[in-house]
Amino acid sequence: MQKLLKELEKGSYLPAYVFYGEECYNMGEAIGKFTEFFTNGYTEDLNVERIDASKCEVSEVLNAVATMGFFSSQKLVLVENASLWLGGGKKNAKAEEGEDVESTKVNLDCLLDYLASPVEHTCLVFLAEAGIHKNRKLVKAVAKVGRLVEFPLLQGGEVYEFIRREFKKRNTDYEKPVADYLVLSVGNNLFLLTQEIDKLIDYCGGAPLVTLAQAKEIVSQNSLFTIFSLIDAVAGRDGGKSLLLLEEMIRQGESEQKILVLLARQFRLIYQTKCMRAAGYRNTDIAKTLGQHPYVIEKAAKQSVGFSLESLEKNLEILLDADKKNKMGLLELNKGLQIAILEICAQK
Repeated sequence: MQKLLKELEKGSYLPAYVFYGEECYNMGEAIGKFTEFFTNGYTEDLNVERIDASKCEVSEVLNAVATMGFFSSQKLVLVENASLWLGGGKKNAKAEEGEDVESTKVNLDCLLDYLASPVEHTCLVFLAEAGIHKNRKLVKAVAKVGRLVEFPLLQGGEVYEFIRREFKKRNTDYEKPVADYLVLSVGNNLFLLTQEIDKLIDYCGGAPLVTLAQAKEIVSQNSLFTIFSLIDAVAGRDGGKSLLLLEEMIRQGESEQKILVLLARQFRLIYQTKCMRAAGYRNTDIAKTLGQHPYVIEKAAKQSVGFSLESLEKNLEILLDADKKNKMGLLELNKGLQIAILEICAQK
């Protein structure tokens, strides 16, 4: 995306683009930069036209690109929900070359004709959050005269770099563990991360440095973080606290099936971590090998102290049994989870 925006800053753009991918936050930023470029901040309604592919005829797009902008020869046409035309989404994921877009009953030949000789100074951007199929004729036509720009979900260090930039924009610094806490509590959803960063800075009253203690007081936690607390309670053989945490997760809207999966996942991770530490691996090496965040492995290593390898294997069997009984209709999952947690807490 940075390369795309640098080209735009220099006044360079192509006749057509496809913006696609799951990371809607970065896609929205790119759209904002394109809009700003084509309007200079003054005439958006006149030089930028938005069209919803799910509600319009293809002819509307052709009319839009054929009409010049006001007070400028340049014009931006944004076609939203364009996955419908570009083979994206589950319904069209297996589209083959030359296949008609039968699911939308749209004839795209006229768009193909346009892209063979696009209008000078007009930029046509298809927005496809639900994805595309690169074998579609329309996708290939855009790629020939323009560019396909993917906006994937950020991973690993990219998320940390995003957090660093967002704090810098707000002229605020933070303790290094704050970034770890944000990633574990929120994940890689950039909309939620920016909301939590804004909330955190407001809570700190404009202080130049945000501390981990402040982050723990205000940042919303996701279900993975709550699972850590539940496992800690189970490792401490505190059945009462464990059941209260289970009840709280369900009250907050987490499904019993998701809680069961998270419990099994965490116990499996604890088992793997304990085995690898016994073999001489360091936490950082374990994190790389298992593809986990270092903090997750650090927590798993601490939690593993309360369990033997045999008890961890037994815990996984207990959770599997609860799942089987539920699927056989012998036991409601809520009750099965309660029994499983108490059985795990009762082990020596």
